Amino acid sequence: RGSAGVAGDCAVVSFQADNPDDFGLLLLADFGPGTTLYVTDNGVQASGVLRRSEGIRSAQLAGGASAGTVLRLADFGTAEEGSFALSTSGDQVIAFSGSPDAPTYMCALSADGEAEWQAEATSSATSALPPGLENGVSALAIVERDNAAYGGDLRRGTAAELRSAINDADNWVGCDDAACAPPIPSEFTVTTTMVTATTTAAAASGAVRPAALTYLPPLCGLAVCSAWLG
Repeated sequence: RGSAGVAGDCAVVSFQADNPDDFGLLLLADFGPGTTLYVTDNGVQASGVLRRSEGIRSAQLAGGASAGTVLRLADFGTAEEGSFALSTSGDQVIAFSGSPDAPTYMCALSADGEAEWQAEATSSATSALPPGLENGVSALAIVERDNAAYGGDLRRGTAAELRSAINDADNWVGCDDAACAPPIPSEFTVTTTMVTATTTAAAASGAVRPAALTYLPPLCGLAVCSAWLG
């Protein structure tokens, strides 16, 4: 039947706020036919409810979707309310099941400020950590960048292994210009057995870092640059 959508069933692997907006959402569980998933750029209030001042979109998985699938903004074709528009001044990508009135948070990324979740969603750029999620496990806060993506080598592993690698800010790269936006990762394989250390290298996993992507310290000072986020 597949998952109904619970904490850790996905991981955000990309955030692109420079037009055209986009994101990558990796499914870490199988979802059965007819499942509806939601994504929002709303912040979450301290009470756990959505701020409901931005946008909510949904994806109807008519035929279901398997673990390892990466969903993009275009896959969330139904506008449930408001306007989903990622801000270059800081924003979130938060995925949930259930309903907008009673969300079950599955995974989340915040790209605002200095890599931290706020105590309260006081603006369109801020958010509290969604209840049920844990930063570094099923959610991640990175320093503010217009565009960022998971750049780690691990692309094949168990859901737990991939979740741990993706929700580690040291494995992310990003920049503040559309010209240097890192590509959205799309090739993942979710296994049922652990991947040994010798098989996590890029060459063994099939993951190849783009030659044009340079890893530099945050705030490198270049007009067009990529950076470690952490």
